Amino acid sequence: MDTVAAGTEQYQLTTCSSHTACTADIQCGGTGNEVCGTILFEGTTFADSASQCVYKDTCRTLGKLNGSAFQVICHNDNPPDPVPAPADLLENVEILITTGGMGAWAGVQNMKVPSIDNYQTGWWIRDDNTSAVGIYTETDKPVHNLCETNNDCDLDMCCANWPDNNNKRCIDVAQAGTETTIQPFLPFTPTCAVDAGAPISASVDLAAEAQAKAAQAFTDFNALVEATLKENVGHADMTDEEKLEWDEAHAAKMVEEEAAIADDKLKANYSSMSSAAKAVWDAELLEWKKAVFETCEQDLKGIECKKNRDLRVAEEAARVAAGYYDMVPNERDIFDAAQKEEKKKLKATLTAAWVKDNTPAAGQAGSSCASANPCAGENHCCGTATPKGASGSFSFPNVSGNVDGKLENVCADKTVLAFTNEIGIEYSHVCGASKLIATAGALLATVFLM
Repeated sequence: MDTVAAGTEQYQLTTCSSHTACTADIQCGGTGNEVCGTILFEGTTFADSASQCVYKDTCRTLGKLNGSAFQVICHNDNPPDPVPAPADLLENVEILITTGGMGAWAGVQNMKVPSIDNYQTGWWIRDDNTSAVGIYTETDKPVHNLCETNNDCDLDMCCANWPDNNNKRCIDVAQAGTETTIQPFLPFTPTCAVDAGAPISASVDLAAEAQAKAAQAFTDFNALVEATLKENVGHADMTDEEKLEWDEAHAAKMVEEEAAIADDKLKANYSSMSSAAKAVWDAELLEWKKAVFETCEQDLKGIECKKNRDLRVAEEAARVAAGYYDMVPNERDIFDAAQKEEKKKLKATLTAAWVKDNTPAAGQAGSSCASANPCAGENHCCGTATPKGASGSFSFPNVSGNVDGKLENVCADKTVLAFTNEIGIEYSHVCGASKLIATAGALLATVFLM
């Protein structure tokens, strides 16, 4: 069995696949740890290669076995068409992530390049190609920038991420801001560097430079968020397994977020916008993401955190309909001021919907005692709960027909006569039946005293 040198991230290399025959993911245990894939070698066809259950993190992995290039294609019975040649994919990765460029791995017989972090973690090369047991040694992916500033590039060219900021290249300025695909890397959008006090080139206007700056600021903020989250959870002190679990969960969230942003861009017709409009769109996206991060840091349970995506979709729809991104600053200010009331209404509606759809379980404060259901909680009484005030900066709409967000026929502690729900809404409570009984008791006492 092959091993790895000390200090390497072993889980990326040594986690074994079962290689059980399959045609779809569902046949691979159902735990999500394995998926259905094909290990395609150079010179073979997909149709002639067996499908087998492979460890999920080997998807899109490239490498060599005894000098023959291979790729791992995870397909769930939906293979790519056409299927790219493994040697071509490996060459593209070799050119971009190694300082040696094309031919750097020409003499290597056995190696693996994991796809984790878009092939940015590095690669492993087997040191012994003759014995049954060899040691794989990891090489961390180095910074490989062929430029640092736009002044390093020719006229009408700029220094841009290719695909990220550890792989900067001089590109035609017309290509900046356009989604680019270099297989097997994930699609990326190169943005020109913004040099202090210097234009990108004589033919590039300030709008293009502003857009590049806005796009880069968003990329930088994402990196800052990830670093902050890692520090908050103690990522550096985790085991390899814990790091893997956290990294995969974070990557899944980022994929989900990127898909949502792509949908926003599609609805806004982003690809057809001017550079100036794109700069505004990118800047507004960054402002929104910063606001969401800060909101959720302060109140993870609040409706503005829980429903941040719903709020953004509605806001973006209104902006696109009004031609917001082609407006001048003063026009956008007027629009934003007018939208504040609409935002308050939407937050109120989302709050009411959440309260209606998330009735607490029996025995908890706020649970239902309608339809002759008695309160199950100790010392609870059935009555009416009324919000103590506005949540954030908006009033409550009716919930189930009750005015001002009142909740009728709900349970709460009859001594405290107050409770707070999951999203932070504070309620005061009035017992219904117990109040009537107390009133009746007072009447009886009056009769006996007469």
